[in-house]
Amino acid sequence: MAAVPYRRTFVRLLTFLRPYRWSLAVSIVLAVGSQAAAVAIAFVTGNALHSAIEGGDRDELFFLAGVVLVVGLARALLMMGRRLISGRQALGVEFDMRNALYSKLLRLSFGFYDRHQTGQLMSRATVDLQSVRFFLGYGLIFFFQHVITIVGVTVVMFVTDPKLALAATAVTPLIVVLAYRYSTVSHPVLRDVQQKMADVATVAEENIVGVHVVKSFAQERSELAKFSERSERVFERSVDANRQRAIYVPLLSFLPLVAQAAVLLVGGRMVAHGQLGFDDFFAFNVLTLMLVMPLRMLGMWIGQAQRATASGERIF
Repeated sequence: MAAVPYRRTFVRLLTFLRPYRWSLAVSIVLAVGSQAAAVAIAFVTGNALHSAIEGGDRDELFFLAGVVLVVGLARALLMMGRRLISGRQALGVEFDMRNALYSKLLRLSFGFYDRHQTGQLMSRATVDLQSVRFFLGYGLIFFFQHVITIVGVTVVMFVTDPKLALAATAVTPLIVVLAYRYSTVSHPVLRDVQQKMADVATVAEENIVGVHVVKSFAQERSELAKFSERSERVFERSVDANRQRAIYVPLLSFLPLVAQAAVLLVGGRMVAHGQLGFDDFFAFNVLTLMLVMPLRMLGMWIGQAQRATASGERIF
């Protein structure tokens, strides 16, 4: 049987969000609002520094500090609402998937259960389903939020100062290439890890259910060796997956820091030569810091998406 392309599986997983499309839309709106509040805080703080350093207006400084607190409180409320909605959505997706899976199992023929091991089915109904639930409930929202942050902050940067924005975004193409490469190489390994974890669950289930048979024929050592072998396979493939993560995730975390260093170097020279105001330079640094976290988390969420897709293939 030909392997199903993982992109098709990913799209099929998204159909479980259809009953929650309105809550998903609200979560995205709240995410956009929280990131807009963060951008506003960056510029308000820059204006506050300008007032303190050049204007010497203490009343305006206190007013801007109060604005920062109010906007920060609004952002906290938006984030809290998004997390509450995401948590409810995640539990709803898990509930629907578990019911759909159990309903399918009840309708299958006796021949299906003769061909498939119970441990494999248990693993798909527990470990694989949890992986899918976590990504659809939380990971997808955070992924959208990070994409929105990257696009929105980049636009604001280019509007503020195109030259400095080019320095900040110069490494973005390399990050995209690395992220795509990580997505390609990690999927088959993570899928194999999920399969081998199910093999371990199968051996454990068979021996627990048939413990009287195992003990009657004195097969404890043989079954222990079989379980150890399956566990060793899980360990080896998990090490392979962690090795990939150890290579790609640090690279994806390091490159945004290169952009931050470039902004400090180019922006500092511009401030020294009077080509850029100190308040704009400070705001630009805050915007760059806002880009660092989403770009650093890109590798983690790609890994979560690949793990969820691998689990989805086994469930489907």
